This record gives sequence, C-alpha cells and structure tokens, in this order.
Amino acid sequence: MANHKSAKKRVRQDAKKRLHNRYYKKSTRTAIANLRNIESAEEAKAFLPKVVSMIDRLAKKNQIHKNKAANLKAKLAKHIDRLAAKALAPSATNSLWYTLLVYSSIRSTFVQPRANVLFCIGTFLLGVENAPTAHRNLGVPSVNLKLL
Repeated sequence: MANHKSAKKRVRQDAKKRLHNRYYKKSTRTAIANLRNIESAEEAKAFLPKVVSMIDRLAKKNQIHKNKAANLKAKLAKHIDRLAAKALAPSATNSLWYTLLVYSSIRSTFVQPRANVLFCIGTFLLGVENAPTAHRNLGVPSVNLKLL
C-alpha cells in the first residue's frame, strides 16, 4: 500500500477512472452486440452512427487502440452492407448467387476481375435489362444467366 499522501490520492483516482472506463467500454461492447443482432438494414443504418461515435470516443481517450477502432467500424459497416444486400436480393435468386460464385471459382479467368464479377451479379439482381450483355463492355467472359 502507498505511504505518501499523493500516492494514496493517485490510488483513489485510478480506482475511480477504472470504474468509469469499464462502464463506457462495456456499454460500447453491448451496443456493438446489439447492432450485430439487428436484422433490419434500415434500423442498423440508423443505429450505426451512435455506435461509431462511442467507438471513436474510446479511441480518442486511448481506452482502445485506434487501429482496433478502425477495424471495428469497418466490420460493422461491412455487416450492414451484407444486411442491405440480403434485403435487396430476393430469396429466389439465392441459388443464382451460389451458382455464379461456384462458376467464378471454377473459371479462373472469370475470377480475376472481381469488380467485373460483382458488377455482373449486381446488375442482374437489380433487374437491369441488359445484365447478360453488360459484361461485354468490361471484358468478362460470357455467362448465360438464363441457363443458370
């Protein structure tokens, strides 16, 4: 135990700060878990700024590392993007998604330009009229989407 008056005060202050920091870290972890449990993309998008603000506050006060904060925010944004894509893609096209992904893993030439693959999948799922021919402008091998 500390002997000096200032050291005793420092112990009291550290205990108080520790309790304060634990509260904010735990409430942030709970908010992150709640965000990950939300099923609706709209609700998640509305809740994301609050969680990001909490994470940024922890990083600003060095309670978590700034890289950890960046990684958490990126993962949460990616999670919300997946929710939005899931809401956008009807369940009838899930087999199409799987078929295109299997096809892309088999054909290495089709995998190389990943942005082109996502463009073709995205244009088809969004219902663009010329989705089967959209790949020609990008140099992606032809895929007969009707047969898949």
